[in-house]
Amino acid sequence: MPVGGNEMTKVNDILEKLRYFENENEITKETLTTVYDNQEEFTPYFIRALERVTAEPDLIYRGEKDYALHYYSLLFLAAFREKAAFPMILKLARLNEEDLEDLFSEDYLKEDFPRVLKSTFDNDFDSLKETIKNKQLSDQMRTILLELYLSTSKAGREQDVTFLRDIIENSGLENLTSVAETVICFELHEMKEDIQSLFD
Repeated sequence: MPVGGNEMTKVNDILEKLRYFENENEITKETLTTVYDNQEEFTPYFIRALERVTAEPDLIYRGEKDYALHYYSLLFLAAFREKAAFPMILKLARLNEEDLEDLFSEDYLKEDFPRVLKSTFDNDFDSLKETIKNKQLSDQMRTILLELYLSTSKAGREQDVTFLRDIIENSGLENLTSVAETVICFELHEMKEDIQSLFD
């Protein structure tokens, strides 16, 4: 059902329904169909919603406790497989652990956010690797991004192991639990001694 007539009014009406969780009963099948059928019109608004929570992660404590547009934005952008959204989602991932926990539930970060990243990943491995090495990144998010990297990398196992060893040896990170968990998960047996050295 393409948006027609007073297009901006309809777009704004739908965005308003998606803005707060208390409006969820107003989100009908027709609402979802309209969004899905008008990806180009809605995508910039969804990306801007992510820009807002990244710039103002404390907004939920400034009178918007029920704010939900960032959740819906990620849901639709993932469904669209919108690669243009990935740089903004990666910036969101760089928020500190406290801010991320304020904005998202623990279950969402563990289960849904990794799927969002994989659906929108634009194959910019340089930016992804740079973010993984960022000292400000939460260890939980580093684990998620490492799993994204290893599950999508086309560099080959040897290069992937070299990257992980570089993190261990040169990143200056104090907490490398994320690297250890990833090595175990992906069964990188050649890194057994590297991981043991972390706990010596």
